[in-house]
Formats: sequence, structure tokens, C-alpha cells
Amino acid sequence: MRKIIRTAARVTAAAAASLLTIGLVAPAADAAVAEADVARLPCAPIAAQGQYTVTPYAKWADVKNNCARRVHATIQVDRWPDPGCGFIEAGKTVRFTWSLAGGKANYAYDCGG
Repeated sequence: MRKIIRTAARVTAAAAASLLTIGLVAPAADAAVAEADVARLPCAPIAAQGQYTVTPYAKWADVKNNCARRVHATIQVDRWPDPGCGFIEAGKTVRFTWSLAGGKANYAYDCGG
């Protein structure tokens, strides 16, 4: 019985780590960013956003880095914890994902680092 419980715990931890990697679940530190503490990135606008057709509750937003430097950023999402932060090289676009039918990406902000 203990072996089954340990195996289930490992599988659950591995699944959670996979979701964090692709941005579907935000780490607690990123979810707790207060609006007043956000450093918006006007040079990294949301270029496009939409909803995946295969997974109806998964949404995405592309952020285009027009800044002259690499940024460590994420997006602010309505009614849902913000996705995890990621590095975006200057001139490149990165896709952030989250899971909520009604959520909308509003802007990108700097995570620091």
C-alpha cells in the first residue's frame, strides 16, 4: 500500500512539473504579483492571442519583444493566475499559455532577473 501511495505521489509531482514547464499552471510566486508592483513592458506588446481548438479551455498569447534587450516577462491575465515567467530575446516572440475559458491577456510585465 505504501508503495502505491509513493508511486502516485511521484506521478502527481511529475504531472505538476510538466504543467509548470508549459505554462498552464502558474507558480505561487508569479500568481502573487500585485498590480501595483508590476513593471509593464510597453516595448513587449501582446501580438496575438487565442484559444486552442483541441483543448477548449486552454488559451494562449504571443508576446513580441521589441525591446533592445532580452527581457524576463510574463503576461497579466484576467480572472486567472498569471503564467510563469520566461525569457524573451530581443526581436523574438514567445507564446504564454493558461487554462480558463474566460481569461484574457492584457499586457506583458517584467519579472525581473
